[in-house]
Amino acid sequence: MSPEHRLRLWALVVAEARGTMVAVGHVCAVSVTVTGADSAAVAVSLRSTPREVLWASDRVASRVAELTVTFGEGPSVEATSGGPALAGDLTVPYCQARWPAFAPAAVASGVRAVFALPLQIGGIHLGVLDLLPRACRRPRR
Repeated sequence: MSPEHRLRLWALVVAEARGTMVAVGHVCAVSVTVTGADSAAVAVSLRSTPREVLWASDRVASRVAELTVTFGEGPSVEATSGGPALAGDLTVPYCQARWPAFAPAAVASGVRAVFALPLQIGGIHLGVLDLLPRACRRPRR
């Protein structure tokens, strides 16, 4: 990412904070806006502490983060120690086999896709930003 792009994104985050101290929620709100996602969540996962959800934009994002913690699997778990984990359709057999507990539970909660992006500084993995895209969201029955 170019320095100019970083500065533009940071300016959006600062504007979102509206004169208050910048917080995780501001970063997530901008992430949702910029990517066109429907919702987002941030979880930290350091070696010395268990995974902790810091912020979720809505109930759906909170539920997906809860499922990740409950089952210990899903795109967010994989992104914690590696690169991005992009699941464009949790209903396909590959995703159902890869995350046998998480995928069906997420789909039952109305989520069809999760794009999990690692948050890191250099080689230090801090956590994950989960984005739930609009185009992939299934209406709840």
